[in-house]
Amino acid sequence: SDSDDGIDVNGKWQLQLNLVPAPHFISFRVKPWKLKVDYYPKKLNIDALRDGSIVELVNLSPIDAMVIRLNEVRVEDVIGFGSTFGGAVSQWIGDICATQLHKFLTSA
Repeated sequence: SDSDDGIDVNGKWQLQLNLVPAPHFISFRVKPWKLKVDYYPKKLNIDALRDGSIVELVNLSPIDAMVIRLNEVRVEDVIGFGSTFGGAVSQWIGDICATQLHKFLTSA
């Protein structure tokens, strides 16, 4: 049986991480930074491309030393790491599609 100090009867630590509540981020901010991308596609999914998958356009041609600027992002009042990082990535993808998509097209 478990004791109150987190050690079981055999002297082993009991990690009860499922009891730790997810963190609440009042404000999460990442300053602007640059990302250098080298990408060599292995497979193009023609069906996905026909269905309108814009992401599949990346697989048309290799990308060599492309620099993408990731703007500052702020995520506020979220619970959990998944929601926090998902919110940041979503903002970056939206900005890249709106302002830097031409870099992907000109590298093809």
